Amino acid sequence: MNLDLSASFDTLNQMGRAFAALLPNLIIALVVLLVARVVAGAAGRVVERIVEKTDRPANVSLVMGRLTRWAVFVLGLLVALTIAVPSFNAGTLIGALGVSGVAIGFAFKDIFQNLLAGLLLLLTRPFQIGDVISSGAHDGTVEDIQVRATLVRTVDNRLVVIPNSDLYTNRVVVLTSKPTRRGEVVVGIGYGEDIEQAKRIVLDAISGLPQLEREPAPAVYATELADSSVNL
Repeated sequence: MNLDLSASFDTLNQMGRAFAALLPNLIIALVVLLVARVVAGAAGRVVERIVEKTDRPANVSLVMGRLTRWAVFVLGLLVALTIAVPSFNAGTLIGALGVSGVAIGFAFKDIFQNLLAGLLLLLTRPFQIGDVISSGAHDGTVEDIQVRATLVRTVDNRLVVIPNSDLYTNRVVVLTSKPTRRGEVVVGIGYGEDIEQAKRIVLDAISGLPQLEREPAPAVYATELADSSVNL
């Protein structure tokens, strides 16, 4: 029994001496980590201000600021680990993360695609918040451009969440890229009706619309002889 207690005390003494020897490194590592957090926050704010001055959307500055904060903090964390644990090898950790990152990349491929597409959409700005776009079966007003998806409000007040990878790889029509655009409406009349009179009625009906541009002037044409109507 005495031998067991003596061995336990020896083990505790060794652990205490090891901790005491490591304590200065732990304190320095903690200070480095706190400094890294402060520097990361400051660097993120600086990047946000720089991006805002380039007339980019607010989303871009926020995303770039967050990426900067994480990059600086992770760098500080690696430095702190190296100080706290002298045997720690950052290269070995990065190599292990690289191997596991391949598996993670396959598992989260769609998420990473949407994140990258979101960053590219925010940087290239093919459309902006408030634009009316048409993509696939969805038409509506862009309410928000997030890193993962874009929110579009349709004319019937539905909110559609479109993955950014779909918008980046597929065709998108920006209907409000110019202050004016042409609208087309198909009106069918019977074969026995007077086509010229129908044209005049349509022109009279739309001539009083305040949104109508006078130049170029509106026009009505017979475009199709359908099965049961003449389409104007």
